[in-house]
Amino acid sequence: MAGLLSMVRRGAGCGSGGCLTMVADTEGKAGPADPLATLEKTTDAQNHATKVQIPRLEALQGVSDHYNNDPYALSSLVRKRFRAEKKIEAQKRAEDETLKGKYGLPEELKLVEDDVEAKRQARDEWTRARMEYEAERNSKRPRLAISSSSQSRSNSDVVSSLKARILDNTRRSSNLANRQKPPDRRLLK
Repeated sequence: MAGLLSMVRRGAGCGSGGCLTMVADTEGKAGPADPLATLEKTTDAQNHATKVQIPRLEALQGVSDHYNNDPYALSSLVRKRFRAEKKIEAQKRAEDETLKGKYGLPEELKLVEDDVEAKRQARDEWTRARMEYEAERNSKRPRLAISSSSQSRSNSDVVSSLKARILDNTRRSSNLANRQKPPDRRLLK
C-alpha cells in the first residue's frame, strides 16, 4: 500500500541505543489497479478453499478423531444400544409366545408386527373373506320360492303351505328309511 511507512533500526550511529528512521515503502506490494483482477483472485481463493482446503481439513479431523478417540467409550455405547435392542426383541418374542399359546397357534408361525399398514391390510382381508363366506353360505341355503302372487296371500295360506311342505318332506324321509335293501346277488346263487 502506497504511503506506508516502515521503521528501520540502525545500529551504533545515533547514540547509545541506535536510531530509528522511518522509510516510505514505495516499492510496495500494491495490488493490481484493475478491480476485476482483484475479484478474480478472491473467487480463485474461495474455490481453492472449498475444493482443496476444506476436504483436507475434514480428512485431518477424521484422522485426529480416529487416533484420539476413546475405544472403551465407543464400545460401551455400542453395547448399551445392543442391550436395549435385545431387551425389546426378547419382550416381543415373549408376547408372541404367549399369544401363540393362548390361541393354540403353531410355534413356527411368524407373527407380523402391529403397524397401521398391517392392520389395514388385515382388516381388508377379513372383510373380503367374510363377504365370500356370506355369499357361499347364502348360496347353499335353500330358498323358498315366493312369487308375487304368494306375497299377496294371507298368513294362513303361508302357514298352510309350510305345513304341507313339512309333511311332504317327512313322508319322503320315512319312505327312504322303510325301503328295503335289494338282495345281494352273491347270496342268491
